[in-house]
Amino acid sequence: MVMGVAQLERLFRLTASLDVDEDDLKRLTDFVKHKLHDLLLMGEVAARANGRDVIQVYDLPITKGPARVDAALPHPGRDPGAVPHPGKAGRAPRP
Repeated sequence: MVMGVAQLERLFRLTASLDVDEDDLKRLTDFVKHKLHDLLLMGEVAARANGRDVIQVYDLPITKGPARVDAALPHPGRDPGAVPHPGKAGRAPRP
């Protein structure tokens, strides 16, 4: 993980009034790694089904909530004034 144990402990304590220890953070890190691995595997399957070797953002099974967050973040090359379509936030059109 990018953050150190002390930084993560402070983050959880300040944002959610939670006391966490190294074991909690290890479980969280393992959980996130497994979820990202699952996401990668599903993206790989979708890319192969579409005849590609490279995973595109629209190959990833992203739900509406994270897609909206992604659409709200600044991205290089994206028009900052553009308003994404509510049903297609953060997704590129399929080729």
